[in-house]
Amino acid sequence: MNADSFVEHVREDAATHLDRLGSEKVLLAATNADLEPGTVLATLAGREAGRSDAVAAWASASTGEAAATFERASQRAAERYEILADRIDDAPTTTDWPVVAHLDGLDTTVERAGGLVASGLLGDRTMLQAVNFFVNETDEAMADTCRDLRESTGEDIDAGAALLASCCEDEADWDRARTVAVETVAVAYDDYAERLDVLGLDPRPVC
Repeated sequence: MNADSFVEHVREDAATHLDRLGSEKVLLAATNADLEPGTVLATLAGREAGRSDAVAAWASASTGEAAATFERASQRAAERYEILADRIDDAPTTTDWPVVAHLDGLDTTVERAGGLVASGLLGDRTMLQAVNFFVNETDEAMADTCRDLRESTGEDIDAGAALLASCCEDEADWDRARTVAVETVAVAYDDYAERLDVLGLDPRPVC
């Protein structure tokens, strides 16, 4: 396996969950149906703060290429946070998004690199809907900002996959990273489905 095929495999393994996490319901669930622009931005900012803190802890516990990769990823998340936080008052610095707690629990470089890929894939799905949300709000400037933020999450996907190409010593390492990445997406999906259930909504698309 290599970096490109790894990402392809994760996308395939988690295809159903990623598709649903890219639906118009994702922001509805994340904000508990409070679709005011300020609430959307605060929710997104909180998640980026959590991402930044989790990956910064990885960097502190790592050395060499892994430490550098995680430090840059933490900085990207912090930059995304600052961009979002600048648009609102009293931006949150924490989040109850369970994906962050899941990332905190990853122990090895292989697991963390797989988690970084998954975090990037999740960010891509969420930011896509943020773009659509602000287009519908006729806030083209914020929609463009979210497009830029979506590109930044793509860098996390590439960085995690590149690190795996360097640190995976055998197929067992690739398989472990793949399992962690799919599990990370599943954590996000379970949270999404539970939040929609509370709202009386079905996470499955309407056919």
